[in-house]
Amino acid sequence: PTQLNASDIQTIEQYTDKKDYDKEEIEALKNKILENGFDPAYPIMVDKQDGKWTVVAGHHRMEAVKSLIENNQLPADFKVPVISKVFASSNDRLAAQVMENQRRNVLATDEAKAYGKMLKDGWDAQKIAKKIGKKVGQVNKRLALNNLSKDLFTLVSKKDKALPLGVAEVLGMFGVNDDGSPNEGM
Repeated sequence: PTQLNASDIQTIEQYTDKKDYDKEEIEALKNKILENGFDPAYPIMVDKQDGKWTVVAGHHRMEAVKSLIENNQLPADFKVPVISKVFASSNDRLAAQVMENQRRNVLATDEAKAYGKMLKDGWDAQKIAKKIGKKVGQVNKRLALNNLSKDLFTLVSKKDKALPLGVAEVLGMFGVNDDGSPNEGM
């Protein structure tokens, strides 16, 4: 399909928590949609998961549309421009999401979670880097964040200035016990 009713599009958990969505961006998108309609030059990327159309890329745009429908500013059967994709694996789907978000400021910890899932599902840092168009060193820095203790990871995710990102990446690279667990003493 090239368009779907907004009500036929589902969102499923992705690597960016919904609480971390850019609220200002969603408000700006709502205003643009009300003023000019949904720009078909920026369709939402969807795929089928368990027989339902789900958002792969375009979560902020979809949130804007849903909010406008909930506020009765758009009809319930509002048509959303879409591009339908089929992915060879869950890692390919996740890589498409990461690539879509490269034009926005995404939390380093969200990237770390995404890369960690890809690593767990069989890709190495080199393949991740190639798929998303980044250098292996950049991917390894983000992967290192997954080695932090839960408390340190939370500090980084909150952009707490008490733990700068560069320091966190170094701690993640070298603050690991022999068994791979975070070294709490670091």
